[in-house]
Amino acid sequence: MEDKTETLIHSLDAGTLDAALLALEAEIGDVEHEVLANDPFVLATRPDDPLGTKRAPAKAAELRDASVLLLDDGHCFRDQALAFCSSAKAHELEFRATSLPTLVHMVAGGAGVTVLPQLAAPTEAQRAGLRVRAFATPVPHRTLALVWRKRSPLAPALRKLASTIREAYPGPGKRPSQARSRF
Repeated sequence: MEDKTETLIHSLDAGTLDAALLALEAEIGDVEHEVLANDPFVLATRPDDPLGTKRAPAKAAELRDASVLLLDDGHCFRDQALAFCSSAKAHELEFRATSLPTLVHMVAGGAGVTVLPQLAAPTEAQRAGLRVRAFATPVPHRTLALVWRKRSPLAPALRKLASTIREAYPGPGKRPSQARSRF
C-alpha cells in the first residue's frame, strides 16, 4: 500500500501494517528501523526545456527562478524537495500534485520542472516522456529505511528483509552496508 508517511505510521501503530518503507527525513516517531539506501533526487523536465537538455549534472544554482512543481502538503517527499528547491532559490508553483504520476504529467504538459526520487524516476519519467538529469555534488537525497513497531516479534525477519533489500538496491544511491543504522 502506498500512502503518506503519517498514514503509514498510524497503520504501524494500529497493527494493521507490520512494516513500511519510509524516508528517515520524515517524522517517523518511535519505531525500529534499518537503513536501506540513499535515494538521490534528480531533475525532471520536458525534453525541450533548457534545464533538461544539458548533459552535465545539474547544479542547484541552475534552478534559481525556475518554476518547480511539487507534491501536495502531507507528502514527506514534498518537504524534502521543497527544502532543496528553496535553498536553490527556485519558486514553487501554486498548484500541486497529489501523486508522482500526476506530478510528471503536469511537467510533461509544460507547467514547470520537478524533482523526483531517483528510485521512481525511470518509471515516472518514461511514462510522461520527460528528461532526467542527475544533480551535482552535493547531491540532494533522502534516506530510505524499513521501519516497524518496537518489540515486534517479526523484527528478526524484518532485519533479514532489510538486508536483502539493501544488497539488491540499484545504482549510485546505494549505501554501504557498514554504514547502516540500527535502533
